[in-house]
Amino acid sequence: MNAEGAESAFAIAQRSYDSGDTDKALRFCKKSISLHSTPQAIALLAKIESGAPSSSATGTSSARAPPATNPFTRPTPARKSSAPEPAAKREYTADQVAMVKRVRTCRVTE
Repeated sequence: MNAEGAESAFAIAQRSYDSGDTDKALRFCKKSISLHSTPQAIALLAKIESGAPSSSATGTSSARAPPATNPFTRPTPARKSSAPEPAAKREYTADQVAMVKRVRTCRVTE
């Protein structure tokens, strides 16, 4: 089971590295190695950490089949922005605060 997860994570790392997203490639490469260490993943990790350009970044893209698509998956919605939204402070009534305190002080009985 770990070997399958490692292969999946390695595939994501390789695609990310080829597209120039080294942060994502590094994350998934480390995940692949932690699940099941393979020589390919270790070699990719060394390339990422050394800062070597990917094959697509240098223009010498290798001929590969496009990744298989699953017709049963939903497309991931695009994010509006990468900046986190500020958390809004919630206001509670005195009755609500008292009820939460009362519930939290109750003992669990089995």
